[in-house]
Amino acid sequence: MTVKPILLALSTLIVLFAAGANAQTPKKPASSPAKPPSGKNDKEKPKEPEKPKADPAQKAKGGKDDLITIDGELYTKEEKEKLDKGWKRLDYDWIAPEEASNIDKGKFKINNAWVTLDEADKYHANEATPWSVPIKHFAYTTNIPREQIIMLSKYAEQSYATLKDITGVEPKIRLGVRVFNNVESANEYAKEYAKEVRESHHSSLFPGYVADGEKDRPAIVLFDGGPGKGFAHIYMAHAAAHKFIDAALPDPNAIPEWFNEGLATYCDRYLEAQLRPWAFSSLVKRGGIDKLSTFVKNFKTSVDDDDAVTKSQTKFQQAGLIVGYYMLGGDKADETLFKKTCTMLSKPKEQRDAAIDKLLDNPDVLEKKIKKFAGF
Repeated sequence: MTVKPILLALSTLIVLFAAGANAQTPKKPASSPAKPPSGKNDKEKPKEPEKPKADPAQKAKGGKDDLITIDGELYTKEEKEKLDKGWKRLDYDWIAPEEASNIDKGKFKINNAWVTLDEADKYHANEATPWSVPIKHFAYTTNIPREQIIMLSKYAEQSYATLKDITGVEPKIRLGVRVFNNVESANEYAKEYAKEVRESHHSSLFPGYVADGEKDRPAIVLFDGGPGKGFAHIYMAHAAAHKFIDAALPDPNAIPEWFNEGLATYCDRYLEAQLRPWAFSSLVKRGGIDKLSTFVKNFKTSVDDDDAVTKSQTKFQQAGLIVGYYMLGGDKADETLFKKTCTMLSKPKEQRDAAIDKLLDNPDVLEKKIKKFAGF
């Protein structure tokens, strides 16, 4: 299967799909989608990065049931004993009591030497020696600066908390995330690890997805700058939502695609009040929403050409808007119905699909409610 480069969608995403991500500097929609890259650099394969460090939290026999939470971080019982003896954990490394004061000074241990954050960022900027940073429910492997990792983690946690609240379940392990700091490396990775049709399309439509072809199925995010400079925070929220669904729910790929994408897109742009007006505006510029009576039946994504990419991205937004209405539209009966549906996502397929279908029992009435909610 041919996986189209992420860059096919990236320029389009920045001006179309992610319009409204930065309330400081909105961008006008492009007149046409970006063209795919020439591919002349496709043969230049990046250096093979080192594997993410082993995460003790992943090995706990009972998953998170066997873990202890201290200051929002997860520890095994053995690690808790070390903490009690004065040791400190810095990412995945345990620091002896006599050296622990270096952590308080904001230093990091690299090759047995304590260095500043700037020096550590330079070391980990090399693709062969990425950062491996566990933060609460996620474990990040990346070459971007550490402060950016911490910033992005807040958006991942927001998606996690939202989905945990509405589904009533959560993953039993810390979730892996790989963040690429350039399109070339992201493309090379997608060619190798975005295997299934659904994920190969997704990697070309939106640079925040789950790599189904890699053993641990990490969430994948492209870093193009934080809020005010790029849209990596939106990609992170989207990818984290997909990874939560992938890890917490049975047979996640069998969940109707419109609903799966609706949850992820809701988390990335409709959840925060400051993003909603521009998310609504983006859909208006794309022609509003399709007839709900046919929307689900026609929900198929494609990257065959530029027009297909744009239409597929629009479907993501529309699906997110449906979820947004149910969560935020102010109709308590609809909100209750939706949250009950989400608790059915861990049930057998027949029960789950029946509950999702019930959301669209009266599509014409629902469409009017959604348009009112979005101000269309």
